[in-house]
Amino acid sequence: MIELHQFRPFWGLPNASPFCMKAETYLRFRHIPYKVVPSGPRKSPTGKIPFIVEDGHSITDSEAIIAHFENRRADKLDDGLSEADRATAFLCASWWKTACTGRSPTCAGEIRRAGRYSSRIW
Repeated sequence: MIELHQFRPFWGLPNASPFCMKAETYLRFRHIPYKVVPSGPRKSPTGKIPFIVEDGHSITDSEAIIAHFENRRADKLDDGLSEADRATAFLCASWWKTACTGRSPTCAGEIRRAGRYSSRIW
């Protein structure tokens, strides 16, 4: 079974970290069996949390965890979305990442991903 290492519940929330909640919400949404292991950054191989342990291998960072499982699936999370809906989802995800990390969404990789959608909705 997959072990999801994350912070303990806090203030009535499953977790105080939006990144941990994102990883856990993904696992629940995709009906992937997992077990929560209360943990902290010191126990993570990279110092990041959340991380999963699957078959003895660790994967850190919520986006890497989601990508790990999405790469195994034929059906993708955004399969049912129109081009405009995908662009809106990208905009919301970029805004959320900026709000949570303070990192600008204008990094090269994000610009490349945005290019897939921007010309189709304007």
